[in-house]
Amino acid sequence: MSMTREPRRPVRFVLVSFFLGVCLASTNPTARGAGLPLAINELMAANSSAKADPQGQYDDWVEIHNYSDAPIDLGRMYLTDDLGEPTKWQFPAGVSQPASVPAGGYLLVWLDGHTADSGLHASFALDSDGDSLALFAPDGTTLIDSVTFGKQKTDVSYGRSSDGAGPYGFLLAPTPGSRNSGLYEGLVADTKFSHDLGFYDTPFDVTITCETPGATIYYTLDGSVPYSVSRQVPAGSVYAGPIRITGTTCLRAQAVKPQWLPSNADTHTYIFPADAARRSQSEVLARGYPSTWFGSYPADYEMDPEIYNSPAYADVMDDALLAVPTLSLVADKDHLFSKTKDAETGGIYIYTGHGSTGGQDWERPVSAELFSIDGAKEFQIDCGLRIQGGESRNPPKCPKHSFSLRFRGDYGSSKLQFPLFDGSPVEAFDSLQLRGFFNNAWTHWDPGQRQRTQYIRDQWMRDSLLEMGQADAGRGFYVHLYINGIYWGLYLVQERPVNSHYAAYNGGDPDRIDSINGGRATDGTAQAWQQARSIAAGGDWARICEAIDIDNFIDFTLLNLFAGNVDLKNDGNWRAAGGGPDARPWRFYSWDGEQVLVNRNQTGTSPSSDPTGMYRSLLQIEEFRVRFGDHVHKHLFNGGALTTERNVARWTRRADEIDAAVIAESARWGDYRRDMHSYSSGPYHLYTRNDFWINERQNLLDNYFPRRNDVAMSQFRSLGFYPSVEAPVFHIDGVYQHGGHVAEGSSFTISSTAATVWYTLDGSDPRRPGVSGSTGAELVLVPEAAAKRAFVPAADIGSAWRSEVDFDDSGWIAGSGGVGFERSTGYEAFFDIDLQTQMYNRNQSCYIRIPFDVTPEGLQYAGGLTLKARYDDGFIAYLNGVEVQRVMFEGTPAWNSGATDNHSDLDAIEFERFDLSSHISRLRLGRNLLAIQGLNAGANSSDFLISVELAASQGGANIASGVAATAVRYAGPIRLDASAMVRARAQSGNTWSALNEAVYAVGPVAESLRISEIMYHPVDPNAEYIELLNIGSEPINLRLVSFTDGIDFTFGDVTLDSGTYVLIVKDIAVFEARYGDQSPVVGQYEGSLNNAGERIELLDAAGQTILAFRYKDGWYDLTDGEGYSLTVIDPLTADSATLDKKGAWRASAEPGGSPGYDD
Repeated sequence: MSMTREPRRPVRFVLVSFFLGVCLASTNPTARGAGLPLAINELMAANSSAKADPQGQYDDWVEIHNYSDAPIDLGRMYLTDDLGEPTKWQFPAGVSQPASVPAGGYLLVWLDGHTADSGLHASFALDSDGDSLALFAPDGTTLIDSVTFGKQKTDVSYGRSSDGAGPYGFLLAPTPGSRNSGLYEGLVADTKFSHDLGFYDTPFDVTITCETPGATIYYTLDGSVPYSVSRQVPAGSVYAGPIRITGTTCLRAQAVKPQWLPSNADTHTYIFPADAARRSQSEVLARGYPSTWFGSYPADYEMDPEIYNSPAYADVMDDALLAVPTLSLVADKDHLFSKTKDAETGGIYIYTGHGSTGGQDWERPVSAELFSIDGAKEFQIDCGLRIQGGESRNPPKCPKHSFSLRFRGDYGSSKLQFPLFDGSPVEAFDSLQLRGFFNNAWTHWDPGQRQRTQYIRDQWMRDSLLEMGQADAGRGFYVHLYINGIYWGLYLVQERPVNSHYAAYNGGDPDRIDSINGGRATDGTAQAWQQARSIAAGGDWARICEAIDIDNFIDFTLLNLFAGNVDLKNDGNWRAAGGGPDARPWRFYSWDGEQVLVNRNQTGTSPSSDPTGMYRSLLQIEEFRVRFGDHVHKHLFNGGALTTERNVARWTRRADEIDAAVIAESARWGDYRRDMHSYSSGPYHLYTRNDFWINERQNLLDNYFPRRNDVAMSQFRSLGFYPSVEAPVFHIDGVYQHGGHVAEGSSFTISSTAATVWYTLDGSDPRRPGVSGSTGAELVLVPEAAAKRAFVPAADIGSAWRSEVDFDDSGWIAGSGGVGFERSTGYEAFFDIDLQTQMYNRNQSCYIRIPFDVTPEGLQYAGGLTLKARYDDGFIAYLNGVEVQRVMFEGTPAWNSGATDNHSDLDAIEFERFDLSSHISRLRLGRNLLAIQGLNAGANSSDFLISVELAASQGGANIASGVAATAVRYAGPIRLDASAMVRARAQSGNTWSALNEAVYAVGPVAESLRISEIMYHPVDPNAEYIELLNIGSEPINLRLVSFTDGIDFTFGDVTLDSGTYVLIVKDIAVFEARYGDQSPVVGQYEGSLNNAGERIELLDAAGQTILAFRYKDGWYDLTDGEGYSLTVIDPLTADSATLDKKGAWRASAEPGGSPGYDD
C-alpha cells in the first residue's frame, strides 16, 4: 500500500492581509467634534503574552492618547465596538478622576467584559478577526475618534504610525502607555511546503519556499515555534535546503525579514504508521521528554511490542492507525511536559491543576491538524490547549488525559470555521472537547471498569438524545491523537455544550446566555439557573414551561433513567445552558456519561436521583407526569429511539467505527496497569480488542439491550410515569403500520383495549390539559397563534373596532400568530400577518382584533388574568372595549399615534408579562374581544411586532383534564388522501393513555418533488425565493413536506400538478413588489439563505430525505449578489449527489431569475 500524497493545501486558518507601504485602516480623525485632542492611538485584540492586566490576565486593550498640553478627563465619555451602539460602555466619573489622561499622555483601558475588576475594564472585548472601536463624547452622539481594523496578529499591537496622527498599521513592538514604535514595512508571505501533511510510507525531501524576497526561513522538528514574534528571536534552524523526512515528523516553518512582520508558523505533520507504532520509550526519552509524570509516576510513550508484534495484530496495525481520522497536536515540549510548577511555564500534562479552575491559567498554544487517509476532511489551526476533566486530571488515576481546544484570536482565528460534524448545521466552533476516556477504560484504576471498556458509552448517550429529537445534544467522531508525533491513543472529538453551542443551534446572542457544568456557572452567572430551580419548586406550570425546555428536560431525564447512569452527581457529569439576560429556556445535555449501561436491573440514577434539583418538584405536577409518559411511549414503542432495535443499531454503528482503531488503542494503553503503574488492586491484564473489547460489545448487544427495555418499562410504570391504560395502535389497510409512506386512499384504523379513543389529524393533542390549584398552571384563553384580523387605518374609523364583537372586519387582513414586518432580519419567525406594505412609511399604528370564547369552566377557573406580549415598540390593549394595558404611550391615542420610545429588538422577541387581574370582571361568558392598537416608533421604522397571549390563572378551582375541542371520537376507518399527522389517546373513565402519534406520507412526493431554482443572494436581501417542481406524472400533495436545514418551512395543504411550480419566499410583500402577485407563492419561510452558501435539506412528511445538498457562492459570480438566480439545469435527473456539484446548476437567463416558470 502506497501512502505517498500529491502536494496540496489543507484548509488552514491564518492571517490574511496585505501591505501597501503600511497597512491602512478605516479611520475618522476629522470627526473629532467637541474639539477634543484625543485619539485611539494603539490597541491589541489578540493578547496572548504581551501585557497582563492588574488581575494577571492577558486581555484586549486600547490606548487613548491626549495630544494636547493639558490633562483631559474622559469621565462620562463612551467606548464602543459597535458604531450603531455608541453608549456601550461609559468611562466612570468622580472626584478622583480615575479616567483622566495627562497632557501628552496615555490611558490604557482593558477590553474584556470584566467591569467589576479593579482598573478600567470595558464591558466588551474585541474580535481579533476584525472589528471596530470608537470613542464618543458624553452626549453619546459626537464621535471623537474611531478605527475599523482587519484580522489581527497574536501579541502584535495595531496603532498609528505617530502618536495621535498618521495611518494605522501593525507596530514594530507593543507600547502600551508610551510613544508608539514605528510600523512594520510589510507582511512576510506565508511559507509553502512541497509535501502536504498526511500519511506516508517512504522517505521524501521537503522543500520550503517563501515569496517575499530577502526573507529567512526558520524551521523546527521538535514542536516549538521557529521564531518568537514578541521577543524577535529565532528558536529554530535556518532553512538552507531540502529536509529529508524518513519517519513520523512534525515540521514547523516561519519566514522572517527585518522590519517586516514575520509570517505565521506553518505546521505540517507527516505520519509514517509503521514508524509511529514502533517508536520506543527510549527514543522518546532521548528527545528530552521526562521519564516520570506528576512526581515519580512512570511516564508512558510507547506502544506495546507484545501487541504490535503479535500474530493477531502485526499485519493490521498500520490499518488500525488509518481506520479513523488523525488529529495531530504540535506544541513546545515544555508547554506540556515541563516539570516547572509555574502557571506561565509549567507543563500542563504533568501539573494539570484542579478541575474547578477550568484550566484557564494553564492553557498553552498548540497547532491542531486534522486529516485522514481519504483526504475527506483536512484543516490546520493554531489554538489554545487545556487539560479537561475532574478526577481524570489526576495522573496516578488517569495517565491518558482529556483535552479541550480553545479557538481565540490570541492564537490566530477566533473560531474554527469548518463542517466538522456530518449532518450538523453548525460549522463554527469556539471550542472542542478531546475525550480520552476515564471511566470504563483500560487505563482506569479499577479492574472492574477496565473489563467494561468500549469507549462508546458517553457518545452513545448524546447519539440517543439526537435520535430522540434533541438537535443540539452534541455530535462527535473518533480520531487517533498524536502529540508532537507521539501516538497518544483513541480520542473522541465532541461539541462542548456551552453558551455559544446553545446559540448556534437555538439562536440568540451567546453573550446573553448562561451555561453551567453540574450547577456551576461556566458562562455568565448562576443567577438565572437558581431562579429556574425556584420556579420549578414553585409549581407554576406556565412559568416552568417558559423557564425550562420541558421536552428537552424530560428526554434528558428519561435517557439517564433508562441507561441507569450511576455517576450522575449534583455537582457534575451533566450540563445545561439557557437563562442569561434574555431568559432563554434552559436546555440539558448529557456529559461524562461514561458509567451507563452497566447493570440492566439498575433503578434510577446515582449517586444523585435528582442532580438538577428540579426533578422531584416537577414530579408533583400532573401535566409533567403526563408529558413524561408521552415521551416514554414515543421513545420505547413503535420503533422509537430507545427501542431495542434502535439501541443496538446505534451501538453497532459506533462499534463498527472504531473496531479496527481500538487495536491501536490497546497497544498504546492496554498494558499500562500491568506494566507501568498498577495504582490499585488487580487483576492486571494486557487488554486487547479480541480478548476483552469484543466480549464486552457482545455482552451489551446480546444481554443488556434485549432485556433492558422490559426492566425500564416496569420501573416507569411503578413510578407512575406510564399510565395503566394502554395506548392505541395504528393500522393501514388492516396491517400494523406506525407512520411512513402509504398509497393515496389507504384505510387508516385504530385498535385499542379501551372503549373510547380520541384522535386528531392536525397535530394537536386530543386531551385538554387539566388545571389544579397545586400546579399553578394557566388556562390559555387567547393563544399566541389565535385567529385574528389586522388593519392599518388611513383615517379615524372610530372606536367600535375595539369594543364590538360583531364589528364588521371582513375587509381586514386575516391570519394567525403575530402581526408585524421586518425589512432586515430578526422578527420573521414571530409574525404571520405581514403589514410592511400597509405600514412602512405610511402609518405607525395598526389595529388588531382577536375574538375568543370563555367557557363556564374558564370563568370558574379565572382568579387572575395575565397578558403576555412580544412588542416593538408599544401597544394599547382593550378587553371588551375597556383599556387594560398600555406600554410606551401617553395621552389620548389617535389613529396614527406612535410609540414614545424604542423597545430593543432583543427584548421585543421575549414575552413580557402584564398582570390584568384587576380587569378580570371584564371577561364574560361566551364571545369576548381582545383588541390591540400596535404602536411603532415612527412610520419609517424598519421593523414592527405585536404578538400576544391572554391567560387566566388559577383562582382556587380544580379543573380536570378533558377532551380537546379539536378531538374526534374514533368510530371507524379513515381514508387518507393527503399526508397527515395522527395523534390519539385511549380513555377509560378519567384515565388517559399515553399519546400515540405518527405521520403518514401519502403519494409519491419524495419521488416527484425537486428544487428547480434558488435565489439565494438577490440585490435586495428580502427578495430570496426557492422554486420547486413536480417532475412526476401525477399530482402530489405537499402537506407536511418541510425544509429543515438552511431555512425552516412546512407546507400546508398544497396540491402540485404534474409539471407545475410552487414558490416559497423570504418576504411576500417584497417578492410581490418585484414580481407581481400572480406567481404560485404558497408561503413565507423563516430564516434566510446564506449568501456564502450552505446546506439545504428537504424532507417529506414521514421524515425521508428528498434532497440534501450544499450550494456554494463561488460557483457563478452572477448569482452571488448580481441579481441572478441559481437554476438547476435538469430537474429530472437532479438528486442530492448531483446538486452538490457546480455542474448541475447554471445562472438564470435573466436578472431576477424565473420564479414560477422555466426560462
